[in-house]
Amino acid sequence: MAGRRQGHSGSATRESRSRADSTAIHQAITAAQAAGIGPLTSHTGLTVRLPGSGDLVAYLADEDVDVRDAKSLAEAERHARAQAWAYLEVFRSLPGAENARIVTTGPQLGVRESRHVLTRKELSDNFALSGTQDPGMVAAGAWPVEYHPGAGKPSQWEMIGGPGYYGIPLDALISRDTPNLFAAGRLLDGERKAAASLRVMGTSFATGQAAGVAAAQHSRRNLDLHAVQAELQRQDARLPL
Repeated sequence: MAGRRQGHSGSATRESRSRADSTAIHQAITAAQAAGIGPLTSHTGLTVRLPGSGDLVAYLADEDVDVRDAKSLAEAERHARAQAWAYLEVFRSLPGAENARIVTTGPQLGVRESRHVLTRKELSDNFALSGTQDPGMVAAGAWPVEYHPGAGKPSQWEMIGGPGYYGIPLDALISRDTPNLFAAGRLLDGERKAAASLRVMGTSFATGQAAGVAAAQHSRRNLDLHAVQAELQRQDARLPL
C-alpha cells in the first residue's frame, strides 16, 4: 500500500561566521517568502554547523512526491534543487554570510515513506504509542512518532509511552503471504503514526539485523522465535527480554 509521501532535501552551505542561528534564519526566510522570493516551502527546519569545516547543513526543502511515479519524482527533484538556490539567497541576506555558497546537496531526495510490505502483524498506532512489550520482540522501537503531513507544514511529534520503547515482534517482519520475504525499516507494516516511528534509521538498523537473522534461519528450514532472539542476543543486539 502507498499514498502521498514526502521527500526532504538537505544541503551544506559554506559561509563566514555569521549570525546564522535558527531565529535569524527563520526571520530571513519569512521575509523572503513575503517578498515573493522562491520557491521556498518551509520557514523552519534543521540547521547544524559542522565541526572542523564550519559548514552549515540545512534541511529546509520539503517536497510532496509520489515516489512510485517517475514523473512525480523527477519534478520533485528539480523543484528541490531550485529551492536549494533560493535558500542560498536567503542565507546571503544574513550579516556575515554575503558570500555564502553551496558546497553540496543531497544526491537525491530523502524519501520518508513509500511502499509497505503487508506483514503477519501490522503495528497499530496504539501499539507504538503505548510502549507495548510484545513477548515475540526481535527489535525495539524508541523513536517518537515523527509525522510530516506535507511540504511546508509543521512536523507532528508524539512521545512513546510506557518504558519509552515498544517491542517489534518477529511477525511484523514476515510477509503475510510470502514466507521467505522479510521486511525492515520503512517497509514495515504500520498504521500512520506507528509507521512514522518505525521508519527512522536506528530502528531500521535493529529491524534489519533481526530480519537478516530470521532470513538466515528460514533458509535452513529452522525458523524459530526463541532461536532468533538468542542469536540476536549473541550478536549483542541487547533485546530487553
